[in-house]
This record gives sequence, structure tokens and C-alpha cells, in this order.
Amino acid sequence: MTKDKKHLFWLIGSLTFAVIYGSMAMQKAFKTAYVVQDDARQHVFWMQRFLDPELFPDDFITDYFQSVATGGYKALYQVMAGLGVEPFLFNKLLPLVLGLITTFYCFQLCLELLPVPFAGFAAAVLLNQSLWMGFDLVSATPRAFAYPLFVAFLYYWLQRRWLPLLISIGLMGGFYPTCVLLASGILFWQMLVSQKQKLNLDFLGLASLGLAVVVMLGYAMEPSAYGSLVSGAAAREMPEFLPGGRNYFFDDNPFLFWLTGSRSGWLPLLMPPLIWVGLCLPWLLQQKSRFPLAGMVTEKIRIFSAIIITSTGWFVLAHLLLFKLYLPSRFTNLSLRVVMALAAGMVTAIVWDKIWRAKKWLPLGWLLLGLLLLYPHLDSSFPRTSYRVIKDPTIYEFFQQQPKDILIASLSDAANNIPTFSGRKILVSREYGISYHQAYVQEFRQRATNLIAAQYTPDLTTVQNFIRKYGVDFWLLDRNAFTPEYLAENTWLQQYQPVAGEAVATLQGGVTPALASLQAGCTILNAGDYTIMAADCIMKGSSTESNASN
Repeated sequence: MTKDKKHLFWLIGSLTFAVIYGSMAMQKAFKTAYVVQDDARQHVFWMQRFLDPELFPDDFITDYFQSVATGGYKALYQVMAGLGVEPFLFNKLLPLVLGLITTFYCFQLCLELLPVPFAGFAAAVLLNQSLWMGFDLVSATPRAFAYPLFVAFLYYWLQRRWLPLLISIGLMGGFYPTCVLLASGILFWQMLVSQKQKLNLDFLGLASLGLAVVVMLGYAMEPSAYGSLVSGAAAREMPEFLPGGRNYFFDDNPFLFWLTGSRSGWLPLLMPPLIWVGLCLPWLLQQKSRFPLAGMVTEKIRIFSAIIITSTGWFVLAHLLLFKLYLPSRFTNLSLRVVMALAAGMVTAIVWDKIWRAKKWLPLGWLLLGLLLLYPHLDSSFPRTSYRVIKDPTIYEFFQQQPKDILIASLSDAANNIPTFSGRKILVSREYGISYHQAYVQEFRQRATNLIAAQYTPDLTTVQNFIRKYGVDFWLLDRNAFTPEYLAENTWLQQYQPVAGEAVATLQGGVTPALASLQAGCTILNAGDYTIMAADCIMKGSSTESNASN
């Protein structure tokens, strides 16, 4: 087989596995009509406005999430909506496309480091497995674009191809600006190294670094209608950022906080076991006489140190400047997944080559290859998608049939899905309680505490004033909403003290909330574990006949 045919064979093999993994996820995505990826509920629900501008009129939550979406991300979904592709449908199809792009560039990038197609194949398969064990790629949210754009940037930088390099930097700014910080750090670090080695990289490096700075300045200077970001000192005093809170960040356990925390930790989790053999690469590079393929590793491998040093530097700075650079883990989780997959792919190829040449330990070689190809079949949860599947859509179909400007009050987890499946406004819900802007956090907290107080007060006038203040049309309740355990065991609601504690005390004291007293007469829909009450009935303060029930 010629060199070109080997290259094509292993590239096609890499893309094939990307399609297989992506297809496995899509089977879950299209299991029923009511399936949505967890994070897409935040980042995509408001894009229904592209198809129907009358949805979510004057909605505080919708306006906020639309305002924080990156320009390139909004533009892509808007273009697809203009072509008639519904945003949530596009959200389910996009991960496969992004996976293929990432796979292509990962394969090509690995060949820049070790020009052996099998190494590129192994690296691409391992990166795919790593990505499909996490929730970044499958979410098709802005951070899903980080992987194809970052890997493409690295490839074009090593290739010294200035136009696609600049384009990749611009796209990173449009989709996921965190990547631009990583890119600028890598460029700066390698330019320092090139100066010591007297290499001719100044013009390309300066041009790329200059563009990165311009992109980041434009992003940093963009004003926000939701005030300044919450400071690290303030966040330490806010229950939202402590264990059990919606924005859980801080932890008293230093191991969890600094190493494995999903928002604060340095190390990415949920990676295939074989990827950790990448840690052996430095040792193999010192054993070139024993491992012939190690001698083919190019000097471009030095970019690994630039990536690790840069991402760790931004990680530390992000901790020092909480939350001005967003979340610290976003810098290292991305870069280390890529570096580890590339390193592990190279180690796999180097070791397999040694085993094949020596004709010894072939069972070990086949075991290595088996782990590479068959690992997903050993993990029943692979691919991890975090798709939310709705088994009974009755309440969502009910709200779909109501006017587009209605507002629903609810403390139920079912409220998390109303904007997605019904296209209707909610006052608050756990899903939309995550933010780092002070104005949003304060308003959301006020709404949540007012809702808890109104739902559990025995004073009907307080309930009616609440309905009048926010313009509530419907009240969605869980069937066990008026039990003490409902509140006491809900970590999200418990962060809203003291009102949550007072509500628990009310229920434990045997006091009947005003809303509970009217529930039988004002319920207009019973559906499984949920009931829906009409706000106009509550405003009358008297029982009416139920006009719909299941």
C-alpha cells in the first residue's frame, strides 16, 4: 500500500468511527419527539424566536440568554432557521458534523507530530471517545465548537498556513472566545521560543497574535445590559455558588476544588482508560534506540509544552480573576483532552510498531488494539448525552395551545422544559438559575423567593398580589408540592433562605397554604404527577368547576 493510500485508509477509518459514535448519540436524540439535550435547554430554547418572533415577549429569562450567546453561534442557528431547520433539530444533528470536523483535523494534526497514519487514527478515535464521554460536543452549544476550531488552529499553526490560521482565530472569537485566549498564549509562548532558536516566524506569529488581541478586545468591551460579573469574593458568600447551589463552584475539599471540579478543576474527567498511556510519551522519546518509531516524532511536538503551560497559566489567572475570564476549567479541560488524545495515539503507534517488529508480546499488542476499538462496548452509558426524555408530554401540549404571551409560575422540575417544548414563558426554574451577571442573579433570586413565599403562604392576599405583580396566568404544581419533604430535600430551593426554611416550618406546623386550599377547585388539568391551576380562578379566591382533567 502506497503512502497516500495508507493515509487515506486510516483517515477514512477515523471518520468512520466518528460517524459510528455520532450515530449512537443520534439514536438517543430521536428516540421520541420530546427529547432535548440538557444544556441546549439554556442555549437553544430562545432561538425559537427565529421561527416565530412573537414567542417569549418581554421575557426576562429569554432576553438574558439571547444576550449572552456569542455572535457566530447565534448567526449559524439563525441562518439554519432561515433555511427552515428548526433550532432543536439542528442542535441534534450538529454534534455529528462537529465530530467529523474535529476528527479530520485531529488526524492531520497528529501526522504533523508523528507522520504515521495509524497514530493519527488512534489519536482521532481516542479523542472521539473522550468527547462522547463528556457533554461538550453533544450539547452543540458554543463550547462544542471549541474542539474543531482549537484543533484546526493548532494544525494550521504547525503548517504555517496564514489565511486558514487567521480564519480559525476569527471563528474562535465568534463561537467560543476562551479559545482565543488559549491561541494567543500559545502563539506568544512559541514566538518566545522561536526567538531563542532564531526561527523566521515573527510575521505570521505577530499577525495571528494581533488578530487574537483585537478579537478579545472586541469581546471584552461589549457592554452587558445585566450589569457587571459577580466577583469571586461575593460568590463565596452566595449559596448559589456553594455545594448544592445551581452555580456550584466552591468546595472545602481542595482535591475536588483544584483538580476534579467540573467548573474549578484542572483535570478533565470522563476519559477512556487508554488515553492515559499518553503520559508515557516523554519516556518513550528518551528511548528512541529501543522504540524506532519514537525517532520519527518531529520537533513540532514542542507545541505540547506550549499548550500545557498556556492553558495552566490561564487556569490560574481565571481563578485569580473570578469570574472575569469565565470558568477556570474551560481552559484546561479543552487543551488536556486534545493533548492527551494526541499523545496516547502516538504512544499506541510507537508501542504497536515495537511489538510488531519484535514479533513478541503480540497478545499484548492485540489487547492494546482491542482497548482502542472496543472500549465503548464495555461502557453501557457510552455515548453519554445527557438527553432529557419526556415520557408524558401532556402538560407541554396543554401549554402549547395557550396564548403565546402567557406566564407560568412553578417550582417543579417540569418547568425546566416548558420554554423548550411549549415555547412559553416561565417565571423561574432551576435550569435557568445559572448566571454570573449580578443583575440577573439578583432578579432571579427575587423571583424565586417571591414564588416560594406565595406558594406556601396561608394568606390568599399575598398569593393574589404575587399573581398581579408578575402577571401569572397558570400555576404548575407537583402532586407532592405541599409536603415538607418536597422543599427540605430540594437543594435548589434550599439555597433560597430564609424563605424556604419558613415554608418548611409552615408545612411541618400543619398550616395549609392558601394555594392548597384552592387546588381542588382551581385545577384545570391533572396530568400524572402534575396539576395546573388557573390564575384567574385563584384571583377570585373561590372554587370553580374543573373544566379539564386527565
